[in-house]
Amino acid sequence: MIKKTHYILLLNLVFFYSCSIQKNTSKNQDYLSKEEIKAKKESTNQLVDFFNAENARLLGKYNEAINLYSDFVKKYPQNATANYNLSKLYFQNKNANAAEKTAQKAFEINPANSYFQEYYTFLLLYNYKFKIAEKQYNSLIEKNPSNPDYIFKKAQLFLKTKEYQKAVDCLNEYEKIIGFNEDIINQKKNLYIILNRSDLAILEITKLQKEYPANVAYPLLIAEIYISEKNTEGAESIYKDIENKYGEDPTAQAALAEYYLSKKDEKAYNNFMLKLMQNKNVSTETKISIILPTLKKLEEDSLLDNDNIIELVKSISLAAPKDKDAILIYANVLTVSKKPLSALEQYKRYLTIDSNNFDVWIQIASMYFDEKMYDSTIVISEQTSKLFNNNALPYFYKGLAHVQKNEQEEAISSLTTALKKDSFNKSLVALIYTSLGDAYNSLKKYKQSDESFDEALKLFPLDATTLNNYAYYLSVRNERLTDAEAMSKKSLELQPNSKSFLDTYGWILFQQGKFEDAKTYIEKAIQLNGEEDGTLFEHLGDVYFKLNDSMNAKKYWQLANDKGEENPTLINKIKSGKINE
Repeated sequence: MIKKTHYILLLNLVFFYSCSIQKNTSKNQDYLSKEEIKAKKESTNQLVDFFNAENARLLGKYNEAINLYSDFVKKYPQNATANYNLSKLYFQNKNANAAEKTAQKAFEINPANSYFQEYYTFLLLYNYKFKIAEKQYNSLIEKNPSNPDYIFKKAQLFLKTKEYQKAVDCLNEYEKIIGFNEDIINQKKNLYIILNRSDLAILEITKLQKEYPANVAYPLLIAEIYISEKNTEGAESIYKDIENKYGEDPTAQAALAEYYLSKKDEKAYNNFMLKLMQNKNVSTETKISIILPTLKKLEEDSLLDNDNIIELVKSISLAAPKDKDAILIYANVLTVSKKPLSALEQYKRYLTIDSNNFDVWIQIASMYFDEKMYDSTIVISEQTSKLFNNNALPYFYKGLAHVQKNEQEEAISSLTTALKKDSFNKSLVALIYTSLGDAYNSLKKYKQSDESFDEALKLFPLDATTLNNYAYYLSVRNERLTDAEAMSKKSLELQPNSKSFLDTYGWILFQQGKFEDAKTYIEKAIQLNGEEDGTLFEHLGDVYFKLNDSMNAKKYWQLANDKGEENPTLINKIKSGKINE
């Protein structure tokens, strides 16, 4: 930016120059004609007007500068520089049409000035006047044969007009002048692909391949072209060559794995993926990003053979034994692959590196609970609650474990604490109330149990499990059977093929004295993977007893006992052949 002092200096120079002219004029007045005196004054005025306009422009007073320059070119229309400066002001003021016209004027006044002509050409391109711009580039090239930039700019013009062959011709001409250039070769390659001249595109890539023989990217480009052209033989030949020459290159390994996956050659795919995962030159982060699409497929497709995937993520973990992300990926894959005990080992290994990841602590608690390792669930939940005291989940899992261990007082204590820790997460709060309902029911605190279930249903009135459990407890107590039937029926509408829900509904019908209907639902529950559930057979035996079929009653009671449903009431039924009411 020019400082204001410079403007003042310029104006002073103009002023002193003007004074000098006036003094000289007075001294030599007798020797100058009137025409010469007039011409000198006009020249001085022109210089002052020019600097006034330019000074306004340099000071950022663009509207004033436009007005001054506009007046100037009206008075002095043959001043090329003034037209050029005015054009730039117009363009800066977003008036591209006026800019083009004044730029054209500047160029026409001084056609030998390449800067004027180049700027005029730029404005033609800006205003989409490509044919006129092409003529100007031809002129510039003719005037400046040693300057390849105009040839390159002409090529870019042809790209805009989608005259791709002309663009290639320009780039070839440009390349002759400047020599080997990777960017130009890549541009030509892309243009040849657009022109459906894959043979010429491959020739361009071959130039790069000769220049950089160690770079696998270029043979891979050729292979991609063959694949796009459905030239399977050509692609296979290139990939075989890549395998032989670049087999240890991670980029090659990734490309080869993808190629063999497309061919459904699982053995070759796994081979190259394993090499890639074991490659010490590839960062753990990169390995994880490469394998993520495969992991996504594993989550979406439960039938996918995942042993090889486990091997791949295991190799990442082994290659980076202290990388927590690699360990976590491995643990997650083991979890999805239904290998919980192995997954637990990896999650615990993760915690030795990073003990601040709450999600991992809770994942372990959840997995212990799912595996019915209730003591371990309680221990890990207690450890988690010490580290993350304000979070409800550790207390929730601890409470669930106590419920399963029939330690209901401890369960209620943990669940109540969980409720205090988080009253905003509706889903969690509903689960806590449902679990409290189970715990209170076991203690025969039916009022508190019913209140807990009611609170859960206020939050999620269509939660099938809550509806079923509440209905079942009411039916066992033989209370509010109409409410119980409505809730059980709703749970079945939500999950019609649940054996547990079918049994609940059948048992409610039994309590209502609708024995034939009860038999239908309990038998359906057994048919839906309920063959190993002793409770279902005991209920069916009870139904047959009420239907006066003592033989089938004893048969199903005995089956219940054989399935492990051991309780004193059942033993009495088998011995006495009847229900002791």
